[in-house]
Amino acid sequence: MLGDSISDIKAANESDALSIAVTWGWQPQGYLEKQNPTLVVHHTYDIAKAVTSLETQLK
Repeated sequence: MLGDSISDIKAANESDALSIAVTWGWQPQGYLEKQNPTLVVHHTYDIAKAVTSLETQLK
């Protein structure tokens, strides 16, 4: 799941899904990190790299 809010990361965690928190959205990075997202990205161009990283980890 890709999200910019605590509820997005919580929903991913509750469903045992991987999560990518984006820091340019609704809530501050520190709040998002407290929810333990799988990854945190800071720019839109980092999303593809993050997804590739997660795919590699799952193999």
